[in-house]
Order: sequence, then structure tokens, then C-alpha cells
Amino acid sequence: MEMSDIEKAHLDIERERLQLEKAQAEINKRFLRTNSGVLISAAVSLAAVTVSLSQVWVTKIQKDKELEIATIQRKSEMEIQEKQKERELTAQDAQKKREWDLSAAKFITDNRKAIFNGTQVEQKLFAKLIGSIYPPDVSSSLLERIENASPTASKQTWREIRSAIQQPRKEPTSATNEVKQPLLGESLTNGLKLSPDRKYYMVVRNGGVSLFDASTNKELRRIVGNDDEIIGAFFSPDGNLILTVTISGKRRTWNIKTGQVVQ
Repeated sequence: MEMSDIEKAHLDIERERLQLEKAQAEINKRFLRTNSGVLISAAVSLAAVTVSLSQVWVTKIQKDKELEIATIQRKSEMEIQEKQKERELTAQDAQKKREWDLSAAKFITDNRKAIFNGTQVEQKLFAKLIGSIYPPDVSSSLLERIENASPTASKQTWREIRSAIQQPRKEPTSATNEVKQPLLGESLTNGLKLSPDRKYYMVVRNGGVSLFDASTNKELRRIVGNDDEIIGAFFSPDGNLILTVTISGKRRTWNIKTGQVVQ
């Protein structure tokens, strides 16, 4: 049986299609051979860009994390420093209070006779000194303890004195030389001493001696031991001289009125 014209036409078309596909494949092969370097370079560049972007993102995340950690650490350090400062301030306040309490106890011991068995004039003088020398909280507590410990006959006197002393007072001006309420940081080494004639009192503090007029609370003079710190001072029996003792053990005698060394 001979092939019909239609079948021959189909075969011719199929042959042409195969030839076209073969030609296309040859063109593609030549293109790849010609441009393979460019395609590889483009692929490598794309991969490099992708890696670089990934590294940038990772670095950003790492930096953000480091910043967050540093912020937390700084906040923690500040909280620790604040707590440490609070503890130090609390310890300092407690130490200062102990120093004032010891000074107040020594004041009462040194002047016990005049405080509890003295005349009303002497008791008023001591009450005035307590209100001038010690801070309000210390003086209030000290006056209350003296009142409670006083004999029945003098309780009323100390009660009246305490009420009068604790009334609001006008602060002394800078033009006067009155003794002011000392700060808690001021060191009272050897308490307060009253002269035998009740005209003067002295306070050993900050390495020297401050001498005051007992009636006016005005500081008359300041005695210092040159290059040696004074840690103790005592009035002579007649009240005209002051004996000082330094931290190295040196003793000197001073004239109250002139402030000069006698020996």
C-alpha cells in the first residue's frame, strides 16, 4: 500500500520539527559555552550578596543583644552602688549617733553633781549648754533622761527647763560668735567641761579646744596644739588655767584670759 499525501506531509513536518529542536539545542550549547563564565560570576556574586546580607543581619542582632546585656549590667551596677551608698550612709549615721550618745553620757558623768544636786541657776546653765552644744534630737533625749533620773525635788525644775529649751529658737546670725548646733560629723573628742566658777565651758573637738563664755555661748578663743592633735583638756581648780593633753602625750598649760602657753 502506498503512503498517502497526508501522511507524507506529516512526516515532513516531523522531520522539520526535529531539525529545529536540534538547531535550538546547538544554539543553547554554543550560548552556554560562550557565556558560562558570566553566568558563573553572576551566580557567585548573588551568593556573596546573600551571605553578606546574612552577616549584616547576624551582626545587627548580636549588637542589639550586646547593648541589651550592657544596659542590664549597667542598671544592676547602679542599683548595687545605690544600695552600697545607702548602707554606708546608714553606718555613718549610726556611728555618729553612737559618738554623740557617748559624748552625752560623759557630759552627765563629768557634771553629775551640778546637774542632779546643783542649784536651779546651775541646772538652767547646764540645760542651756545642752541645747546649744548637742543636735536637737540628742539634746531632747538627754534632757528627758536627766529629768527622769533627777531626784523628786528637782524633776519639776528640769521639766520646766526642758519645755523652755525645746521652744523654737531664732538662729544666731553670722555677725555673732554664738556656738551653733554642731553637725553630726563634728568630732567631740572629750565632751564638754564647765569651769569651777561656772563662767566658761570648753569643748575638745577637731584636734583643738574651743573656749566659750557660759553666759552668752560666745566662743572666746580656739586653742590648738601646733602640729599635735589635742585629745583632752581640763580646767585648773581655780578656773584660770586649762591643761591640754595631745595625742602624743605632750601636756601644756594655757592661760584662759590670754590664750597663751604658761608652761
